Amino acid sequence: MKTPTEFQELRDKIIEEGFKNFPTVATAAGEHKYDDLVENLDKDSVSELLNKIKEFNRQLLPFCEGNLPFDDSIDCEILKGAIDCALAYFEDFNPLSIRPDLYISLPIYCIYLLLVREFAPLEDRIENLIERLKKVGKLIESGIENLTSPPQIFTKVAIEITSGGIMMLRFMLPFYIRKCKNNLLKKELNRQKKHAIQQFGEYLDFLKKDLLPRSNGDFKIGEELFDMILQRLHFLPYSRAEMVDIGMQTLQSVKKELKNEISKVSPDNNIRNYIEKLKHNYPPRRELFNQYKKEVYEAKKFILEKDLVTIPSGESLDIVPTPFFERYVIPYAAYFGPAPLEEKQNGFFYVTPVSVFPFFFQLKEKMKGHSYPSIKIVAMHEAYPGHHLQFTFNNRVPSKFRRFINSTSYIEGWALYCEEMMLEEGYSNDHDVKIFQLKDLLWRAARVVVDIKLHTGEMKFGEAVDFLVNEGFLEKINAEKEVRRYTFSPTQPLSYLIGKKEIMRMRERYLSAGDVSRLNDSNGTRKVTILTRSVLLKEFHNKFLSCGAIPLKFVEKMIFNYAKL
Repeated sequence: MKTPTEFQELRDKIIEEGFKNFPTVATAAGEHKYDDLVENLDKDSVSELLNKIKEFNRQLLPFCEGNLPFDDSIDCEILKGAIDCALAYFEDFNPLSIRPDLYISLPIYCIYLLLVREFAPLEDRIENLIERLKKVGKLIESGIENLTSPPQIFTKVAIEITSGGIMMLRFMLPFYIRKCKNNLLKKELNRQKKHAIQQFGEYLDFLKKDLLPRSNGDFKIGEELFDMILQRLHFLPYSRAEMVDIGMQTLQSVKKELKNEISKVSPDNNIRNYIEKLKHNYPPRRELFNQYKKEVYEAKKFILEKDLVTIPSGESLDIVPTPFFERYVIPYAAYFGPAPLEEKQNGFFYVTPVSVFPFFFQLKEKMKGHSYPSIKIVAMHEAYPGHHLQFTFNNRVPSKFRRFINSTSYIEGWALYCEEMMLEEGYSNDHDVKIFQLKDLLWRAARVVVDIKLHTGEMKFGEAVDFLVNEGFLEKINAEKEVRRYTFSPTQPLSYLIGKKEIMRMRERYLSAGDVSRLNDSNGTRKVTILTRSVLLKEFHNKFLSCGAIPLKFVEKMIFNYAKL
């Protein structure tokens, strides 16, 4: 009979094998013994890795069918589901033959992480960076060999990423070279930088001149795989059809609520007209970052004053320009979290700078995405109490395995939930902020419909853009960037609204248990304790975040199993 110890050893072995084969992922997680390596994605190495994964999957099966303790059984089901989905995706689509972005994103991030994460002295990180730079050429060569006929949009995105990577090497890396105090390292890093720029440039030529003309593949993953990911990776209780209904019903109900809210402040309750008016209320371009900093500070201050959730000690957050190589898919802002295994929990709040180049006439269009009400909401979503608070909390859960799980329904559901919860608790009395919160909820509802229909062939790229513009009230230039991202990330866009819906349901279940039976620690007897809503709300938030970013099905099991509610 298999024992819990045997399962834990297998689980840890699988994680270690993942770090060994994906050194960039290891660095991102805070495991630094592979910091001098890069991924090996030649055909023989990938075939060997797939065989190992299949063997791990076979070894997992008896544990998942057995009688493991509560926590181990959750870990087993999560791990088995993730492996099943990964194998199905590889077997059906072979991403290494259709994802040109992988062969440049990995080199970029393996460099970027060693620069911005201050887990060791700069000179130590530069030594590993030099070794990585020596090896990125082989990874790029694997891409040239493996790629066949990717979707055109994938190749176009890879071209933009590669161009951004070259800019990183030319303009960001010299800043760290100047900071290095070891002249020999500086000289060698400069030499390797020039060589890497040449290799990136050669890959860019390959993408433009060779791969793009033959990029006629399809990005859609289809109904069968989409359903499998919903059931075995997200563990969601809804079918695709039910989710489309949720999205469409939310669009209709939120539109009604929006009209009602707008009618309170304007005789014209036309949603589009009023939101368009609000979008023109944005800060001066040069004050954009200061405005985001101000709103992040105010959000954190409010959480502390209202005691809504525990903020982990030692966390910190820097508001920085979005890296060059990410600006193709991040029109407004995003979050990049700290490593789960590192002591320093410093996150990065990315804000995409609005440049007057190359087209001055696009300046106002871009700035409309950074209106004052929008910035306040984005600060809640990306920083406090959204992603940054969630990641720094999750990164301190006792289970290292659960620190590595990033269920998007949990992560994005929490951030979207926070937008509404903060306003419920009185964070802002600005009516326009409430209107923008509802407008952004429309956008997330539209995402559900687009995500599903885009990947099951019911909606084309242009139709998806139009749907976001017409139903989600996005600017067209940013709607195009959004849909571009959706082609790469099936089921992630729907995670926002569906995750929020599940969290709200869990919260109401928890808050409804106002008369809670608790153990009296002094004598072991039970007594009934009446808890106020504010106490229960903070307790729910802390319990939710203490589970780690695992699929919501298991979060609910953990919260209500341990609380005995």
